[in-house]
Amino acid sequence: MSRAPPKGARPVPGLIISPVVMCRIALALVISTISWQDLSFYAQKLAVELGFKPASFAQSVETIRSRNSARLREGEIDHLIFYLLQSTEFTSVPSINPAVAAVNDAAVRSRMSDLVRALIKPSSERQQYVATLLPPSHPEAFLEREFSRVLKWIHDKEVGCRSAESPQSCIAALYTTRGHSSDTSPQSMAPVRAAWGWLIKERPIHPRRVLIIGPGSDFAARTALKPGPVQSFQPAALKALLPDATVDCLDLNPRVVRAVSEECDAALEADISIHRSDVTYDLIVATNVLLYLDDKELLLAMQNVRSMLAPTGSFVHNDTRFQTNLFGRAVGLPVLHFGSVTVDAIHKPPLIDHFVIHSPAAPKL
Repeated sequence: MSRAPPKGARPVPGLIISPVVMCRIALALVISTISWQDLSFYAQKLAVELGFKPASFAQSVETIRSRNSARLREGEIDHLIFYLLQSTEFTSVPSINPAVAAVNDAAVRSRMSDLVRALIKPSSERQQYVATLLPPSHPEAFLEREFSRVLKWIHDKEVGCRSAESPQSCIAALYTTRGHSSDTSPQSMAPVRAAWGWLIKERPIHPRRVLIIGPGSDFAARTALKPGPVQSFQPAALKALLPDATVDCLDLNPRVVRAVSEECDAALEADISIHRSDVTYDLIVATNVLLYLDDKELLLAMQNVRSMLAPTGSFVHNDTRFQTNLFGRAVGLPVLHFGSVTVDAIHKPPLIDHFVIHSPAAPKL
């Protein structure tokens, strides 16, 4: 029996789905926007403390949507700047590390000129997309302005926060205002694998449907001095880890959704801070995603995750802020386990990440 999409639902554009599989994934391709009534009793109390009002909740959600739309474009321009500094597709000038770049550097200016000339007739799919990010008039002035903005953020994070009273809190605050990035790498699966290892040992589960929030698509990362092919790592890695599970993907970036549409069983364009699907998942993962959300967005995101998670399901992420614990308990997702994992033992000092597992079935302490 068919049913009408929920209020506020919309299909994902740009996906061609065969009739054979349409029925199987149709529900995964429908999203709805969070309302005040969707919040739990305790989440509503926290929402009021954060400045939400029941009567104007829809307007507040629209403000978040508009803000994240702007942050999404800003994040894409960040990737444009990293491409400008690092790519060898359009210039013979050696790659430049963004951490040491300077706008008055002759090599940087040469790269800017070479990129603008190359984008008159783009020679690759990546260049075709980059060209859409540049304004038609005065592109070099635009690049200079955005270059300065990106370098300021890097300086604030890697230099300014060092002298802060709490460097980690300083960095966390910067990420909640940064443009939404689609950076990803094989290391993004380290917290997920560590969490899965704990789950199968302590609470044997057999997830049949899995959701990746923010799978990413490595377009032009800050730390990759020579950008490789555009690719995503998490969908294939999760399918290898859970070969019998259906793996869906959700991302607010339409470019990422297009990139992973063939790797995921269903690809959904949505913003987890305001959207949810009515599909129920046994396992939901979100690495390097929640850190971009401020307190208001994080509370709503936790509620949306709870609405999509099975009663015995698990939610895995790597955001260790106190708020993820607090908001998780408020929406009915208490923390089940917390752990750490080494993602790069060769690096000095070794690079450590964390994983947090929430579950509706966790003890409510």
